[in-house]
Amino acid sequence: MREVTPTKGRRRTVQPEATKEIPTRRKSAQINKAREFVCDVQKTIQKLLDQEDTTKDGTITVDDAGPKKYLIDGQYGDQIWLEGNYCISTLLQELALVDINLKTVIVPEKIINEHTINRLTRLIKTCFWPNLRRVLDLNGLKLALIDTKISRVEYFLYVPSFDTESIQYYKEIIASLADSGFLVRMIKLRTSKACQAGVFFADTLVSREALCDTAPGLLSLSHTYFFISPAELADASQAEQAAYCTKPKAFEEEIKQENKKVPFAEAWHNPQIPPENRGGYIRQGKGPCPFYVPGGRFNEMYGWDSYFIAKGLILSNQLSEAFSIAENLRYQIEAYGKILNANRSYYLFRGNPPLFSTLVVELISHLTAQERNSLEGWIEKAVDAMISEYYYFHRGYNEEIHLTRHAPGGKGIPLETEEGHFFAAIREIVPEAANWSASDLNEYIAKYNRGEVVSEELEEFLQNDRAVRESGHDTSKRVEGIASHLYTVDLNSLLYKTEQDILKLRHVPEIEKISNRRKAAINTILWNGEAYYDYNIKSNKLSDYKGATTLYPLFTRAAEEKKAEILVHGLGDLIGAGGIFTGTEESCAVGAEKSETQKQWDYPYGWAPHQMLGWIGLVNYGYADLAKSLALKWCTMVGKLFARYNGVVTEKYNIKTGSHKVNVEYGNIGAQIRHVPREGFGWTNTSWLVGLALLGESGQRKLYAQIVLE
Repeated sequence: MREVTPTKGRRRTVQPEATKEIPTRRKSAQINKAREFVCDVQKTIQKLLDQEDTTKDGTITVDDAGPKKYLIDGQYGDQIWLEGNYCISTLLQELALVDINLKTVIVPEKIINEHTINRLTRLIKTCFWPNLRRVLDLNGLKLALIDTKISRVEYFLYVPSFDTESIQYYKEIIASLADSGFLVRMIKLRTSKACQAGVFFADTLVSREALCDTAPGLLSLSHTYFFISPAELADASQAEQAAYCTKPKAFEEEIKQENKKVPFAEAWHNPQIPPENRGGYIRQGKGPCPFYVPGGRFNEMYGWDSYFIAKGLILSNQLSEAFSIAENLRYQIEAYGKILNANRSYYLFRGNPPLFSTLVVELISHLTAQERNSLEGWIEKAVDAMISEYYYFHRGYNEEIHLTRHAPGGKGIPLETEEGHFFAAIREIVPEAANWSASDLNEYIAKYNRGEVVSEELEEFLQNDRAVRESGHDTSKRVEGIASHLYTVDLNSLLYKTEQDILKLRHVPEIEKISNRRKAAINTILWNGEAYYDYNIKSNKLSDYKGATTLYPLFTRAAEEKKAEILVHGLGDLIGAGGIFTGTEESCAVGAEKSETQKQWDYPYGWAPHQMLGWIGLVNYGYADLAKSLALKWCTMVGKLFARYNGVVTEKYNIKTGSHKVNVEYGNIGAQIRHVPREGFGWTNTSWLVGLALLGESGQRKLYAQIVLE
């Protein structure tokens, strides 16, 4: 063999010494023209899988024992060897992405030999985001109404009674679906007793409306969306255009003051996109507002996932899509009182980690002065929503210690869990249930949710379970079984930032007073001399679980400088080969004998949100070098696995082993792919883009060198 085109890394494209005769043409044209491969799509896919996919899972990875060598037809009738797992896997992926109706395609060699960094970045921006995008129009509504947890003949769509535009729109959609045999019933949802029409929904600590039991369904989202208008200034004078491109000074000064201590901190993770680079100006339109799901199996909008996805869209130069996400979050607060765990009726009683204000402030920083003027009404509504969400969490506020705990509403056993999820708990808590069959347990659950049987111990267990899910960390030994008693570092840090974000945009004396007290409490009650820990009001002591959430006060700038320094110097036990552990090994070993299964938000696993918030927090306090080293660990792990395992990008990773293979109760979304990854996973996609932004050019060169291609 002779190598025709040397490439970086250990992959290569080689050509046999004896090849078919190349058709006569000018040699200069052959030399200068980039090579391309001619492929019969279905035949090539099948041949690749038959030869290379020895594990028979529809992918080509380093776990397969194939020859890692494939002979492919060149564009001039010659034949060329592809060698190495990465090249052959990439060919499979490219063919799987092709339109199903095409028989033959030409695949450029530069795509086959594209470096992992460039390929993953390109796929996130051009493939993963579009495939995670959803709209509740005719086709999107039909898809979203189907709930894999519940079998239905008739589907239910809840629309707030005040949203007359959506009500009219969905009447027409539902009629069209009925013609095709897909039955949907729209139910008007009202949150005020003064309104007589529709089902009343009251978000209290004790209520659970019958609708959650008898007709679980989808909750509608906003009927206002954002888009880019390229011709906004076509008729404006030069003076008007100059004014249009002037940033709002008061807000900009606020941001600059915030970053004054650490110059690198300014906008590295939220780079400004001027109108000329985003193709125009942010405008509002009427119609179903697009939203994004975390992974391919989901069809509903999730709370804190949406913040991180919006951040990734900004870094992908899709600012209007990020604004649309913010609009849907704002709408949820207005319509349902909070940003929901997800937009289904059985989530009505609980929220998710409060990151809405962070997103709004980051989005506003991109607007020109004129855009801020034109969107002034929306910004005011967004601030109203910040305050409303803030007061949803405020019901868990303790005025004596000036901290907040999770206090979600609702009663009974949640419907979103798979059948049997709570069987073990009921058998342990209800004395007579120890030997009950599945049928007996289901009958008890039905009676319990109707209020026909009562158990205070079971209800406390369920309230803790709801608080765990609202925290976003379901499940972890840090919070399981005690979440409603914990004043957590993460919730209080995020609420402090919410307070500060509100105060940037509106003067609210009560919130300012609470914010000052909360910061003091975070740095006293939640500080043990070495790190920030959760406080358990029931036991009246700090938790002994040291987790990644100890970095949240740095992200929100709630930490005192000296405490941040002490914390950073003691981070060693939270750092592994792939980045930041969710919790230390010692912390997660506490009580391990009581747990039959590994918890997904515990050691040795790591998640993208903790990585990103940790990096930002470290940079905020001047520890950019440490942040970059952690980002390099994470991106190296994600990039290597992407290259070696057929393009896999997953929900979480084993930080200790640097693997996507996990053994936890919910598996690992994104790990099960066939032929090609189509979505990645929302916040992991974003973590890759944020990591590259933090690493910069020099850091990316190190990353390039560390992703060794087999």
